[in-house]
Amino acid sequence: MISHLPKVLIVDGYNMIFSWQRFQMDGSLMVKREELVEVLFNYQAYIKESILLVFDGYRVKESQGNRYQKENMTIIYTAESQTADAYIEKYVYEHHHEFDFEVASSDALIQNAVFANGAKRVSARELENRIELANNRLQELLERKL
Repeated sequence: MISHLPKVLIVDGYNMIFSWQRFQMDGSLMVKREELVEVLFNYQAYIKESILLVFDGYRVKESQGNRYQKENMTIIYTAESQTADAYIEKYVYEHHHEFDFEVASSDALIQNAVFANGAKRVSARELENRIELANNRLQELLERKL
């Protein structure tokens, strides 16, 4: 089935941080979050699709949540009482007629929930591999031009 809807990649941020090899070194979670934002921002330029990056904010006392744009990428920190999984599931449910979603998470429950609403599922490892492949392709193109 070919969709003519705009493509959107939704990424469970902490799921990537705790799954990807590059983030397994010691370091501050804040630094890892910022690195993930940069990695996905660069990848977004390559795939030319919108990315919605969602981080859990449910453990932050009195957090109302936060949302900001970095060009065609939206970074979301959920409110105190909402997990990234709950936010993603609700967002896909509410907007599944407007967008062709792909959701990157290795959480089987969220994968099944978004799949029921027509979203494609991508594991954390698969997204990491896609990004690595894109980086390798870009590096090869740069080397050819030099």
